[in-house]
Amino acid sequence: MKSKTIKITILLTSICLVIIFINCKPKKMETFEWDATSCAPEMYPIEMYKATFVFENGYAMDIPGSAFLQNGWGKEGGTVGGNNFKPLPTELEITWISYTENKFYTGNFPMPTDTMAKLFKEGFTEYLSKTHGTYNVINVGMAPGGIVVVWLMGVGKVIEIGRYQAKDTVVSMHDFAPTAITDDQSEWCKIMLEGENEINDSIKKNGVPYGLWDTYREKFNWRPIVDFEDKENGIADEILVTYFNGEVDEISEGKLTTNPFGYKARIIEIDLSWSNKRKIKEAEIKLDKEEIFKAYKFIYQDNPDQKGQFRILINKDDSYIRIYLENTDPENHREIQLYKADIKIYPSNELNRGYFTVFKDEFKEEKK
Repeated sequence: MKSKTIKITILLTSICLVIIFINCKPKKMETFEWDATSCAPEMYPIEMYKATFVFENGYAMDIPGSAFLQNGWGKEGGTVGGNNFKPLPTELEITWISYTENKFYTGNFPMPTDTMAKLFKEGFTEYLSKTHGTYNVINVGMAPGGIVVVWLMGVGKVIEIGRYQAKDTVVSMHDFAPTAITDDQSEWCKIMLEGENEINDSIKKNGVPYGLWDTYREKFNWRPIVDFEDKENGIADEILVTYFNGEVDEISEGKLTTNPFGYKARIIEIDLSWSNKRKIKEAEIKLDKEEIFKAYKFIYQDNPDQKGQFRILINKDDSYIRIYLENTDPENHREIQLYKADIKIYPSNELNRGYFTVFKDEFKEEKK
């Protein structure tokens, strides 16, 4: 009986050791192919002091940035990482100086790794080629007031994955810029802004627009649609929508037909391509900021849940485009035409014909 008890004890001990070994075995981290980059709004330059993505295993990767970063909100800057496979970051550690505010900001923020992994795996339809692709850049944006936003970026697709709030901090000029001609932070900011007349005039006249970049993140229930005077022959092929919050969407093929309403930020730019019989055309539409903000206010009347449409109307000979923002409520219909947009229409390169859905069957043999 004693021998049997000892055997059972040994067996249970062995099982426990196996379980402990399995649990203690290093977890293999899932990897994806991506680079890191950074951005800041135009007219509000910053410089990063320390910026790193930290991984689950404790390793870290520096995030690149220039000495006077103002490449545009949500825009890709310089990249680092070699576009090689690596884990997704679990943490963002960042400290920077905002030259227009004469302030340092710092923050340590958890990254939504599970959400990021899901998005990387799902992927999306890439712009122009209409093939399935996925994200390849993680972009970190810094704006006045200590705002930090992180996006995933790919070909024709950008999605925000987090908004964070950094705090004021103090960094000695000796540590930040050891070779600077002054150790006075205010003086250094003035030196960095010397000759930047447009920036200095804007700050002097209007100050720093705190809260603006959160306003850019406001969302409304709307969709873009393409309409034709020549309804028989005009066929929309693809649109690329850029929003004020830095996000970008590609809509093509079946999605253009169904194109459901959804909550999106205000539109700032749209690129589109279409065909009319054998003609293939493209257009770039850049909205006037003041006009489009007023239009959203007029249409939505402080009710972002109502359905709205950004309607693009192309004339019969494809030489002119009218654009409208409207709601879809027949009993309280509101519509406003946008006159201040910068619109450019041009023939699409003949090499792009094979990308147009309506003509793709003509190129099947060539692709074989």
